[in-house]
Amino acid sequence: MTRRSQLERLRPLIDAEYRSRQSSLAKLKQQEEELQQRLRDLSGRHAQTGEGELVDPASLAGADLRWQAWAEIRRTEVNQRILRLRIDQERAKAELRLSFGRKSAIDALCKSTKKPGAR
Repeated sequence: MTRRSQLERLRPLIDAEYRSRQSSLAKLKQQEEELQQRLRDLSGRHAQTGEGELVDPASLAGADLRWQAWAEIRRTEVNQRILRLRIDQERAKAELRLSFGRKSAIDALCKSTKKPGAR
């Protein structure tokens, strides 16, 4: 088996690894966007119950304050999950960079080992 044929057999595997790393990073970004939306939803509901509104029975009963405390806890939890996802994204980016390097190297090697006269 020639070096060129070995490289050509390896190329699809490296391409598959690269696509897999891209997919993993895209999934992490999608998860972060979903959490960001949850955070916006919680903040939006909090803004709807802001000051200057008429006093309603829920406020008088203290439910509004309890809801705000609950929402703040949920925002903290969501922010922590976002932080963990961003850490995972940084790891995934590092793996993607390595995979891209491998892909670029194998592409360059395959190109440089073309048979003479082939284009």
